[in-house]
Amino acid sequence: MRILVAPLELKGTLDAGDAAQAIADGLRAAHPGVELELLPLADGGPGTLAAIGRARKTASVEITHVRGADGKPIAARWLRHGEHAIIESAEAVGLTRFPAKTPMAFTSHGVGELIRAALDKGARDIAVGIGGSATVDLGLGAAQALGVRYFDSEARLVTDPVPRSFPRIMMIDRAGRDPRLDEVELSAWLDVQAPLLGPDGFVYRYGGQKGVEAAQMPELEGQAGRLTRGGIASRAGDGAGGGLGWALRVLCNATQVSGFAAVAEAVDLDGALERCSLVITAEGRLDAQSTQGKGTWALAQRARAIGRPVILMTGASRLSPELWRTAFTDVVTVGTRMPTDRDDAYQQLVTTARACSLRGPWLAP
Repeated sequence: MRILVAPLELKGTLDAGDAAQAIADGLRAAHPGVELELLPLADGGPGTLAAIGRARKTASVEITHVRGADGKPIAARWLRHGEHAIIESAEAVGLTRFPAKTPMAFTSHGVGELIRAALDKGARDIAVGIGGSATVDLGLGAAQALGVRYFDSEARLVTDPVPRSFPRIMMIDRAGRDPRLDEVELSAWLDVQAPLLGPDGFVYRYGGQKGVEAAQMPELEGQAGRLTRGGIASRAGDGAGGGLGWALRVLCNATQVSGFAAVAEAVDLDGALERCSLVITAEGRLDAQSTQGKGTWALAQRARAIGRPVILMTGASRLSPELWRTAFTDVVTVGTRMPTDRDDAYQQLVTTARACSLRGPWLAP
């Protein structure tokens, strides 16, 4: 039996590479001769650069100093592969990099600066993974870094288009947008197929985990609707990245693609699935967001379409068995408590993988 170990990041504890190794350690402790293939994955959120970097070994890592979500300078990585560039928004504005959770003052400006840096290096094909952001600024900061401007009711420039300033913005002007955006292929790699507005949108579904208080949500939703003209002609991915999906598409002419599908193609996931008999994956939490195109859910659908059982290891599950069984063969909870640090999280995953392989029918002795 050949097992494909293909986890995503366990947010705040283990990256996908460490999670894959921990699962492998646990499986080998129970079955020393087991045949494993490790394939850490990402879906446009954190870990995207690492996954693509492993697949495209000739890609070079660039470092650009940009504004972080809090407006202060921060070093952010991106990949250059010939005329292709891969940007991970979480490098500049990731939730794990800015745990303060003050999203009403946070900006996505640094994401636009990374795009501009790729343009300056001559990139002709720029992909922007937009998952895992700490921001809910509709991507206005990113667009600002690329020349889009905002004005108040008296035609004065609004220089800080963060959520707390939304009521002041009365006009969005694209006239000064970087003309190079019309000459390149810009794509937004979506980690979720989230609508812009409504109960499954960037405010009500995702705002809370970024620190938006319940009392702030109606005003933020209303302002977002006003600035985007009620979300007219919005698409399923516009709410990804705190509305960054909308800004890249509408203000910067980006196309939207599934981040998971893009990473899967780059790492030849289909080939790995064909070679295996069983898939083990992992993510930090299984909940309603998972069903909106998140990586583990998309992986399970792809694997089960060709008859491969899929086991998910997760820190917590918020879905009913009736729902998660539509994607996964089994869901196993990792540990009984929150890990204290990275090493503790690693050991919990090792222990879980070992125990499950011993008790379950997945591995024949």
